[in-house]
Amino acid sequence: MGFRRGSLYAFSGLDGCGKSTQLDALTDALRSRGLSPVRLWSRGGYTEGMLWLKRLARKAAGGRLPAPGPSAARDQALGKPWVKHAWLTLAMLDLVRVYGLQVRYWQLRGRPVICDRYLWDTLVDFAMSYPHEMRESNWLWRILVFAAPEPECAFFLDIDPETAEQRALAKGDPFPEPLEARIRREALYRRLVERGLFDVVDARLSVEEVCSVIKHAANVDSNAAS
Repeated sequence: MGFRRGSLYAFSGLDGCGKSTQLDALTDALRSRGLSPVRLWSRGGYTEGMLWLKRLARKAAGGRLPAPGPSAARDQALGKPWVKHAWLTLAMLDLVRVYGLQVRYWQLRGRPVICDRYLWDTLVDFAMSYPHEMRESNWLWRILVFAAPEPECAFFLDIDPETAEQRALAKGDPFPEPLEARIRREALYRRLVERGLFDVVDARLSVEEVCSVIKHAANVDSNAAS
């Protein structure tokens, strides 16, 4: 597959696997070709659209809703089945807007899109937080999968949870995910890897080696045709 304008690249993996470094490197490589890549970070329920809706809801409720951030009141509210259902529905509808409209708009304008987390990361997040409510058979999830454009490359930076935790702590991650949760998350990712949904890259390699693999796969290395 040759390089084309409006390409979509997605980066996935555990926190500490090196996504940010490789996102920066690919962004620089695309800019060196005279392009204007768009960087997109997305997490279901935490996009700008959802944050705006939450602020609006809190304002309308006059302080009756829990404040942002972890709290017993927030856990109690999200423990109600109808609240979980409403939250998942709004989060997925919002991502239909982001992936199905905004990303496709950037692509139509010929701008490469580099995603820090994408569709399947959302599935992992939802499965972690709502294991009984989230199913791929959900009709709204199917609409989201249909709406989201397929990346030219969906890189999964493969690293074990223990090493990922060590790297996250070394770089001063203010909210590191507990190792037990990382292990659960890695197992969910592994199922998606086995389905062939990712371009797997060994994140235990050096930064330079990982960068070279990614640039070659994305057809933006120094040997790639313009």
